[in-house]
Amino acid sequence: MASVTRDVEKHRTHMLTYYYFLIEGYQAPFGYVHELSVQKMPWPQYWKIDHKNRFLTLTSAHDFEQRTKLMEETLRRGTETGSIEGLKRWASEFFPFHAADGEHVLDFDGVGVDLFGVVNYSVHMFG
Repeated sequence: MASVTRDVEKHRTHMLTYYYFLIEGYQAPFGYVHELSVQKMPWPQYWKIDHKNRFLTLTSAHDFEQRTKLMEETLRRGTETGSIEGLKRWASEFFPFHAADGEHVLDFDGVGVDLFGVVNYSVHMFG
Protein backbone atom coordinates (compact mmCIF):
# COMPACT_ATOMS: atom_id res chain seq x y z
CA MET A 1 0.00 0.00 0.00
CA ALA A 2 1.33 3.44 -0.93
CA SER A 3 2.00 5.89 1.89
CA VAL A 4 -0.20 8.95 2.28
CA THR A 5 2.60 11.24 1.11
CA ARG A 6 3.36 9.28 -2.08
CA ASP A 7 -0.20 8.72 -3.24
CA VAL A 8 -1.37 12.17 -4.37
CA GLU A 9 -5.11 11.47 -4.17
CA LYS A 10 -4.83 9.77 -0.80
CA HIS A 11 -2.77 12.67 0.49
CA ARG A 12 -5.28 15.21 -0.84
CA THR A 13 -8.14 13.34 0.86
CA HIS A 14 -6.17 13.06 4.09
CA MET A 15 -5.42 16.81 4.13
CA LEU A 16 -9.14 17.60 3.87
CA THR A 17 -9.32 16.74 7.59
CA TYR A 18 -6.90 19.59 8.45
CA TYR A 19 -7.07 23.36 8.75
CA TYR A 20 -4.19 25.61 7.72
CA PHE A 21 -2.61 27.30 10.76
CA LEU A 22 -2.07 30.92 9.72
CA ILE A 23 -0.90 34.08 11.44
CA GLU A 24 -2.35 37.38 10.29
CA GLY A 25 0.18 39.32 8.25
CA TYR A 26 1.94 36.23 6.85
CA GLN A 27 1.06 34.56 3.57
CA ALA A 28 2.24 30.98 4.07
CA PRO A 29 0.72 28.52 6.55
CA PHE A 30 2.83 27.64 9.58
CA GLY A 31 1.29 24.24 10.23
CA TYR A 32 -1.87 22.16 10.11
CA VAL A 33 -4.49 21.52 12.79
CA HIS A 34 -6.78 18.50 12.64
CA GLU A 35 -10.48 19.27 12.35
CA LEU A 36 -11.28 17.43 15.61
CA SER A 37 -8.89 19.74 17.47
CA VAL A 38 -10.44 22.77 15.79
CA GLN A 39 -13.85 21.58 17.00
CA LYS A 40 -12.78 20.73 20.57
CA MET A 41 -10.43 23.58 21.39
CA PRO A 42 -11.88 26.54 23.32
CA TRP A 43 -10.57 29.19 20.91
CA PRO A 44 -10.23 32.71 22.33
CA GLN A 45 -11.80 35.60 20.36
CA TYR A 46 -8.51 36.50 18.67
CA TRP A 47 -8.65 33.34 16.54
CA LYS A 48 -10.58 33.46 13.28
CA ILE A 49 -11.91 30.14 12.01
CA ASP A 50 -12.91 29.94 8.35
CA HIS A 51 -14.60 26.55 7.94
CA LYS A 52 -15.19 26.95 4.22
CA ASN A 53 -11.50 27.48 3.35
CA ARG A 54 -10.24 25.53 6.38
CA PHE A 55 -8.18 28.43 7.74
CA LEU A 56 -7.35 28.85 11.43
CA THR A 57 -5.83 32.31 11.83
CA LEU A 58 -4.21 33.97 14.83
CA THR A 59 -5.31 37.61 14.61
CA SER A 60 -4.69 40.76 16.69
CA ALA A 61 -1.00 39.94 17.12
CA HIS A 62 1.22 42.39 15.30
CA ASP A 63 4.55 41.89 17.04
CA PHE A 64 6.66 39.11 18.52
CA GLU A 65 5.66 39.70 22.15
CA GLN A 66 1.94 39.86 21.39
CA ARG A 67 2.02 36.72 19.21
CA THR A 68 3.91 34.82 21.91
CA LYS A 69 1.49 36.02 24.61
CA LEU A 70 -1.64 35.10 22.65
CA MET A 71 -0.30 31.68 21.70
CA GLU A 72 0.61 30.96 25.32
CA GLU A 73 -2.88 32.04 26.47
CA THR A 74 -4.43 29.78 23.84
CA LEU A 75 -2.36 26.77 24.83
CA ARG A 76 -2.92 27.34 28.56
CA ARG A 77 -6.66 27.54 27.97
CA GLY A 78 -6.49 24.22 26.16
CA THR A 79 -4.51 22.57 28.96
CA GLU A 80 -6.85 23.94 31.64
CA THR A 81 -9.99 22.64 29.97
CA GLY A 82 -8.51 19.24 29.12
CA SER A 83 -10.52 19.19 25.90
CA ILE A 84 -7.54 18.18 23.73
CA GLU A 85 -5.68 14.98 24.57
CA GLY A 86 -2.29 16.34 23.49
CA LEU A 87 -2.60 19.41 25.74
CA LYS A 88 -2.92 17.63 29.06
CA ARG A 89 0.57 18.49 30.32
CA TRP A 90 2.32 21.85 30.04
CA ALA A 91 5.86 21.34 28.72
CA SER A 92 7.49 24.50 30.16
CA GLU A 93 9.89 24.30 27.24
CA PHE A 94 9.65 27.11 24.73
CA PHE A 95 10.76 26.69 21.14
CA PRO A 96 11.56 29.53 18.76
CA PHE A 97 9.03 29.55 15.96
CA HIS A 98 10.30 30.84 12.61
CA ALA A 99 8.76 31.85 9.30
CA ALA A 100 10.16 30.36 6.09
CA ASP A 101 12.38 33.43 5.64
CA GLY A 102 13.95 32.89 9.08
CA GLU A 103 12.02 35.58 10.97
CA HIS A 104 11.54 34.67 14.65
CA VAL A 105 7.74 34.99 14.73
CA LEU A 106 6.99 33.83 18.29
CA ASP A 107 8.05 31.48 21.07
CA PHE A 108 5.90 28.40 21.35
CA ASP A 109 5.55 26.00 24.30
CA GLY A 110 6.32 22.41 23.34
CA VAL A 111 2.85 21.29 24.42
CA GLY A 112 1.40 22.88 21.27
CA VAL A 113 3.86 21.60 18.68
CA ASP A 114 1.84 18.51 17.76
CA LEU A 115 -1.54 20.26 17.96
CA PHE A 116 -0.49 22.94 15.49
CA GLY A 117 1.42 20.57 13.23
CA VAL A 118 4.58 22.64 13.19
CA VAL A 119 8.09 21.47 12.49
CA ASN A 120 10.49 21.80 15.41
CA TYR A 121 13.97 20.63 16.23
CA SER A 122 15.58 19.96 19.57
CA VAL A 123 18.50 18.14 21.08
CA HIS A 124 18.38 16.10 24.25
CA MET A 125 21.69 15.72 26.05
CA PHE A 126 22.30 13.25 28.80
CA GLY A 127 25.51 12.91 30.72
